[in-house]
Amino acid sequence: MHFLLRVHVDDGESIAISGIGFGELAEKISLLKKDDPLAVIGSLRPTEWTDKETGEIRHGLSITANNSLSPYDIKKRKLKIEVSGKSDNELIEASEPVNEQDFDDEIPF
Repeated sequence: MHFLLRVHVDDGESIAISGIGFGELAEKISLLKKDDPLAVIGSLRPTEWTDKETGEIRHGLSITANNSLSPYDIKKRKLKIEVSGKSDNELIEASEPVNEQDFDDEIPF
């Protein structure tokens, strides 16, 4: 799923960053409305294209999102804590342990 982020910079200006997400992340982002806050983790890369009207070369940024965080995620987490009666740390400790075998790939150098 493609999406567009508006990032505020100096003096009230903003820049647009195009993005793409896949799977559950894409579904989660698709539920957001215009101007909903969103934090995205991913790979950022510069882009370049030619403006069809002026013929000028334009520059931008594009992100391939790996994860995100929105106010809805925070509300969901708080509700889970309230319903379970456990603290945030207790929920983290109760989650499935990391399988160390997932990280034993040999990496050739």
